[in-house]
Amino acid sequence: MNNLLRFITPAALALALASPDAKAQTAVGEWAAYQSFGDATEVETHGNLTFCLSNGNLYSFDTDDNSIETYNKINRLNDNRISTIAYAPQQQTLIIVYDNSNIDLLTGDGATTNIADLMQSTSVTEKNINDITIHDGKAYLAGGFGIMQLDLKRQEISNTYLFDSNVRSVAVKDNVLYAATDDGVCAGEMDRNLLDQGNWTLIAFEVLDRMATTDDGRMYGMDGGNLYRWNDSGQFERMFSETLTFLTTDGDRLLCGRGDRMIVVTADGNRTDIGYGRGTLRDISYNARTDTYWCACGSNLLNGFKADAASGFTAEHTSIAPDGPRHELFYFMKFFGTDLYITGGMLNYPDVFNPGTVMRYSGGRWSYLEENLETHTGTSYFNTTSVALDPRDETHIFATSSFGGLYEFCDDEFVNLYTYYADPSLANSTLTSTLPNEPEPRWYVRTDGLNYDSQGNLWMVNSGSQTIINVMKADGTWRAFDHPEIANAPTVDRMLIDSAGRIWITLRRKTTGIFCFDNGSTVDDTSDDQTKFISTFINQDGESLGGLGVYCVAEDRDGTIWVGTTGGPYIINNPTRIFIDGTPQLTQIKVPRNDGTNLADFLLKDETIMAIVVDGANRKWIGTQNTGVYLVSADGLEMIEHFNTDNSPMPSNYVQSMAINPETGELFIGTDQGLVSYRTDSSEPEAEFDEDIYAFPNPVEPGYQGMITVTGLVYDTDIKITNTAGHVVAAGKSHGGTFAWDGKDAHGHDVATGIYFVIASSPDGKSGIATKIAVIR
Repeated sequence: MNNLLRFITPAALALALASPDAKAQTAVGEWAAYQSFGDATEVETHGNLTFCLSNGNLYSFDTDDNSIETYNKINRLNDNRISTIAYAPQQQTLIIVYDNSNIDLLTGDGATTNIADLMQSTSVTEKNINDITIHDGKAYLAGGFGIMQLDLKRQEISNTYLFDSNVRSVAVKDNVLYAATDDGVCAGEMDRNLLDQGNWTLIAFEVLDRMATTDDGRMYGMDGGNLYRWNDSGQFERMFSETLTFLTTDGDRLLCGRGDRMIVVTADGNRTDIGYGRGTLRDISYNARTDTYWCACGSNLLNGFKADAASGFTAEHTSIAPDGPRHELFYFMKFFGTDLYITGGMLNYPDVFNPGTVMRYSGGRWSYLEENLETHTGTSYFNTTSVALDPRDETHIFATSSFGGLYEFCDDEFVNLYTYYADPSLANSTLTSTLPNEPEPRWYVRTDGLNYDSQGNLWMVNSGSQTIINVMKADGTWRAFDHPEIANAPTVDRMLIDSAGRIWITLRRKTTGIFCFDNGSTVDDTSDDQTKFISTFINQDGESLGGLGVYCVAEDRDGTIWVGTTGGPYIINNPTRIFIDGTPQLTQIKVPRNDGTNLADFLLKDETIMAIVVDGANRKWIGTQNTGVYLVSADGLEMIEHFNTDNSPMPSNYVQSMAINPETGELFIGTDQGLVSYRTDSSEPEAEFDEDIYAFPNPVEPGYQGMITVTGLVYDTDIKITNTAGHVVAAGKSHGGTFAWDGKDAHGHDVATGIYFVIASSPDGKSGIATKIAVIR
């Protein structure tokens, strides 16, 4: 057999793949970013590349091949949430400044240099960067502290000029550095020591938002309502009065304007107005190579235009943006099959008006339910909080809102709004308003927690109501339940219907705890209803932890209920006794220290638990408010993984929601600053083996160092991987429906080129299946 393998070429191995229809997937341990690009705010163009900043995320468009590339912490960048960008054509360098004042320099050769000095400084408190000016190989960053000078060739900070006032913008003219501050415009001769504040002079009292200098040496400035030019007398003279929101230069021309127009000012002072009917111009950059005006157009995305006064803007490239979620709002996420649904809501927070939206990620593409609903309902559409698909018709979708009630959609288009009406003759639900006497009481109908039960009834919660729990029955009629112990609770959001049909709801503000309701599978017959409200948490040691806010609830594969609170996770081991025991005890998980002391620590006891997801191996992924995501063993006694912004591409440690793809095991993590996913080494197990078992990547190409994954397995599948001689090189058990192999033998060495057989058998040994993997070294 060894002689045979000697003559097997890589090409022959590739032809020996396990299954011709094996599905391409990301490897175990890989991350992906799902960025939003729905609000284009800044643009920089040079040569064939145009960079666009949108929703704090960066992408580029290449006119040579019409390709789009995104940039993030997974590939080229060192941080998240970009505040401003600028391009230095001589050095072919894009300067990227983040919200936290971290700085990246992205060069044309694909390298990224991080400059974290400002972000890490303990002596500078006002670190915000307002504007970037490029001059003679230097980038001047204007900020709350003053001016920072970056040497773009050496890729380092060369000087920092501290000011007592916020610097809004910088310009350079005739070897003089000008700083537009909150107190006026200051000037400093660049051949003097500008580290000495005494070498700066206040030369104008105008408070300018932006300054810029053309190639022929003319300097301009703008405030909210005027354009100024620096004259030969050393003063800023007003050229015209007009609302302006952007200002830049192109060679000897000045480009300025606002949402509905661009104004071109030439050296002789003449202006040409070019109107933009859509009124969304946010920033403009001119590309002389293609004679194209590239425009960041807010919700109209990135556009490339020809432009002149006679014909206005003529589109060449329209609405360019990568596919992604429309909004970076991830309050709620849930998989229905392999389709991920996301709502952006927030519940019962004053002055939070997140746009009403239901986003769907399916087959690698994003789509959205109808969003502009005001014309249908006559009321504002904000803060969608949960979503549910009709089990009888997946095109029939419902979404709750904390700003209106229950929205119904069919084929992604609006059908109806179920809400509260002061006029009883208009009533179409049992939902009520927290402020029924307001001119628009529908704004105060707070709903969340959508779930279908096994009988096709749609359940939800109605915060701030006497009747918190409401149901739209399968026949379309409604019923509300009056439970005095939780009546009028202001913040009730998550709901779980467990495998026994019990309803669990979470309460996290003022009235806090977890409420369990069992209607005996008879919605209209209340005689067999049972309820239990756990408002005081008592652990297995009899210790009272008092009242805790509850943010989430989950059921694991053993029927155990996991409760996420402001004081860590708790579990209800025997939920069948919830209505029997007087004051239920909850288990506070003790994790042994394993240091010989026989001591243990409570699992994440000081963390606020925002989300709990159970994977195919019955392990728990726990998302927190402050420290990222943890993976713990099925019983919670072992900490397996901990991901945060320091050791992963996570954009924030504040996790709002999580969901796991049952087929692939891809864990989606929604934070307050963006969405990422992590390919776990588990997936939902199959009920029995079938032909869907496959391995990827397959073949394993030379140089590949990731995990080789086998999916389509039953729970706790016994796996043996053998070579063609029948020798076992690796063995183990699946995590749910997935087994991950590192491509090494039992001694930790990379296996040689060849064909390897995956032999899978069920835990009881009564069934099995096999596949094969080609390895090319």
